[in-house]
Amino acid sequence: MPSIGLNVTLVGLTTKTVMNINGYSVLNFYVEENLGNREPSEFWVEARHDPNKGYLANKTNSINQNMRSTTAILVGVIYYVPPVINEITQEETADGKHVLELEEISLISTDRNNNTSQQSLNLPWLNQQGSNNNRSYRPPRGVTSRRRGR
Repeated sequence: MPSIGLNVTLVGLTTKTVMNINGYSVLNFYVEENLGNREPSEFWVEARHDPNKGYLANKTNSINQNMRSTTAILVGVIYYVPPVINEITQEETADGKHVLELEEISLISTDRNNNTSQQSLNLPWLNQQGSNNNRSYRPPRGVTSRRRGR
């Protein structure tokens, strides 16, 4: 299947909570703005994933539940499912839709505090993990001589 687009950015809203449909956890977004010229400017996107993937399930369940307003970066493969047309009546029985198979979700929360308007970002690719976190902060060591062979 050909790609719809690479590096496409969509801006959309949802007032829904996660639903379980046909073995998938599903969250529908209404896209009002598309930063690119490949798609119509207004359409629905169904973001879905396997509910057995605990990491994605926890992230999607927190959208519109834990925070008053949530901005999420959804990463995955998007494709179009054409409308279903009844062959006898030639009527459309199911609308066409864009489906995003989720691979990653990053939540961006805004803490609205009277004293400050700080924003905290939870972007996994910006968080340093591993044993070499402090390497850039280590002071240089002096030269030590090595003894070769005994």
